[in-house]
Parts: sequence; structure tokens; C-alpha cells
Amino acid sequence: MDWSSPVSAVVPGLEGPVLRALWNRQGELTGGQVHRVAHTGSLEGVRRALARLERQGIVQRRAVGSTNYYRVNRDHLCWPGIEALFDALHPWCELRRRIDELLHEVVRDDGLRRSVGVAVVGSAARGDGTAADDLDLLVVVPDDFPTWIAHELADQLRRDAGTWTGNDVDVHLRTIAWLDAERDRPGALERWAHDAEQVLGPPVHEHLPLVVLPD
Repeated sequence: MDWSSPVSAVVPGLEGPVLRALWNRQGELTGGQVHRVAHTGSLEGVRRALARLERQGIVQRRAVGSTNYYRVNRDHLCWPGIEALFDALHPWCELRRRIDELLHEVVRDDGLRRSVGVAVVGSAARGDGTAADDLDLLVVVPDDFPTWIAHELADQLRRDAGTWTGNDVDVHLRTIAWLDAERDRPGALERWAHDAEQVLGPPVHEHLPLVVLPD
């Protein structure tokens, strides 16, 4: 899955991001504004996608002098289906739900399960991951967590998350003691501290280096 543009998994090409950019905004946008909001493709590519969508009638264009303004046609017969697609297309929510289900299957003890922290790190967490990038999951468990359950969980996450997303999956299984011992050393932990997007369980940031953002 292209984590920078999840809609591309359903609507290939630029049409999906372009249509979503217009769906996210009320009123009209110029072609340049659509390009900036869509965060993908070239300006010329976005303009061609807008022209294709206009031919389908799902996008309407209004010319003012030399400037074109675009808006979605909410009266189009296909609009209810398109709107339902965008409303439902929240991969982060679905990822959280599925990981929660998997945790319930693998870690049957309620106390143990509540002690597991899971976060997405790397390019997917930053929102610039492509379909070719790995999905990186950081799994943090207490020091006394049963080793065999932790490894079963990591293996299952690696297999299932790959099926869910189409990405190769790296599961970084760490204990709290391991993270605490590494906090003052540069490297992966600093990158994780910048990028980590909490999914479930106790916050992983409590065991990552403090990141001071510039003013």
C-alpha cells in the first residue's frame, strides 16, 4: 500500500488523489491548489486528471479569464458511492482494529495484552511511504513478558500485516529495558521518536529519546 496516498490502492493513477483533494475541500480550487492539496504527481499530470474527471462529469470546471476553477459534482449519480468510499477509506483506523483483534487472539491474558505497546515507525508513520517501502512496526513489551508469546505475536504481525497492506513488514520487538538502555545513544531510537505513530497499548514514546522540536 502507498501510505502517502492510500486511495491509490482503490483508484489507480492521479484521479483518486485529485478527487479526494476536491472532496476534502468545500468550494472551488484552481489546478495549482488541487496539485498542492493532492501532494502527488506533477502540475500537468493533475491538470490532465482533472480533465479526465471533467469528461466523466464528476468534476465541474468554471473558467474565469485564463484561470480554471474545479469542484466536485455532488449531484452526479456516482457521487454517493464515491463519498462512501472516501468516508470508509481510513487505513489507520482499520489497522488499529486488526492489530487489536490479533492481540486478542495471540495474547489471551488481559493483563499481558494491556502491557503491549504497538506503534508504526518509519516512512508509513511520516506519511511519505510508498508501495515499495516496508511497513515498520515497533512492539514494546515488559521485561518479564513471556518470550514465546512475544515472538509468536511478532511472527503473526509480520505475516498478517503484510497481507493486509501488500508491504513487506519489519517488526521491531523490544523490551522496555532494552529501549531504556539505548535511549542516550544515537541511531534508530531517535528516528523512531520523531516518527512513531501510536497504534495500541502503553505509549512507546515513554521509552524513546526526548525529541525537542525547533520553534
